[in-house]
Amino acid sequence: MRKRWIHIGIRVTPEEYERLKRKIREAGLTQREYLLFAALNQPVVNTDGIKALLPEMKRQGNNLNQLAKKMNHNNMIQDIEFAETMEEVRETWRSLRRRLRTLP
Repeated sequence: MRKRWIHIGIRVTPEEYERLKRKIREAGLTQREYLLFAALNQPVVNTDGIKALLPEMKRQGNNLNQLAKKMNHNNMIQDIEFAETMEEVRETWRSLRRRLRTLP
């Protein structure tokens, strides 16, 4: 029989605890078995590259909102302004697709 000497504790909200207890019951495992299985048998996915794209996507969203407001107020927007914004959006989506392809 193997002995486990290291204790790991985490804090959760009451709602998280209830969800966790429900999942443990549904799995038919003990809390220890469930948590060990979940922690040790799931692939680790690093999303740092995707998170780095979020500020850029927010900036582009703001640009698109500004262009839409101009169009709604019957103001003319420069074709070049629209084309540049759309190219930025396309490049961000290309970057996002490249990063998603590298995930397991």
